[in-house]
Amino acid sequence: MRDLLLVSLLIVLLLPILHGAAQPDNTTRELPEGKEVDEGIDITELMRFWEEMKNVPGPSLTPEPNVYVTGRGYVTDGQGRFINRGINVTDLPMDPDRYYDINGNSFYVYKNDKLTFTNVAYSQFKGTYFSIFDRNNKCMNCNDKQTYSDYKYYKWIREQIAEKNYPGYFKVHVKYFVQAILTGSVYKNGNPNNKVNLTVRDNTGSLITAFEAELWSEENYCKGRNENMKCYREGWNNTRCGYPDDTDGGASRIRRNAISVSTGYGYYLYYPILASRSFGRQPDVITLRSRFHHQFALQGVLYKKG
Repeated sequence: MRDLLLVSLLIVLLLPILHGAAQPDNTTRELPEGKEVDEGIDITELMRFWEEMKNVPGPSLTPEPNVYVTGRGYVTDGQGRFINRGINVTDLPMDPDRYYDINGNSFYVYKNDKLTFTNVAYSQFKGTYFSIFDRNNKCMNCNDKQTYSDYKYYKWIREQIAEKNYPGYFKVHVKYFVQAILTGSVYKNGNPNNKVNLTVRDNTGSLITAFEAELWSEENYCKGRNENMKCYREGWNNTRCGYPDDTDGGASRIRRNAISVSTGYGYYLYYPILASRSFGRQPDVITLRSRFHHQFALQGVLYKKG
């Protein structure tokens, strides 16, 4: 009888341990010193990638007109100028977001920061946007069509739309938008110590490990030099970023790989609250979702092995 009681007591003591070992671990642990920061990426590759990306020119940062954001309302007017309605005006330089994780890591993110996300879990092309400006930087087509749900080659937009319908144009600005879901971790400005794991709890205690994000590629044509309009040469390749020649804006290229981005305007709510923004005219309204305050311009991709 005594032996039976001892066996029963031993089983009771072991049950919690066995049960815990069988459960998935929902916490994100710091990676050990050394080799890999994420599957398929080692720190040497990441450092080389940061060196390549640090001097890549940033985007033109040209706002779209009539942008509507959930939880904010309209944040730009019909000419793409930001509206101040008692919220942070998104074109101010001091409009930070704060990233943090369940391990206590955190850093602030500002417009024009360079970030590296270690994994694009999902990406989908969302549409083409273009705006046409005169020599005074006034939008010539803001009251007309500016969006397509499919890919339109930037040279086609200049030749078939700007040349034919807006003969007095000076600049053609084209963006290709991608909806992404990011997982893994994020680094700021090429510093391996500025790392946040994309794992956080929301206000209900639920774990968030997948983060929606807005990405875009961009190309600009200028008829001449005008630095106030971010026109540095005649022709294309003025503040070009990402993959505007890809017929999906780079969506398939970046999938399951690491990416470098430059932070744009702070359209959305703050990390990690999910919000969306919409612009364009029916039937080609572009809607994007993000858990980050800022939008992201694609700068480059670090392809993973295998």
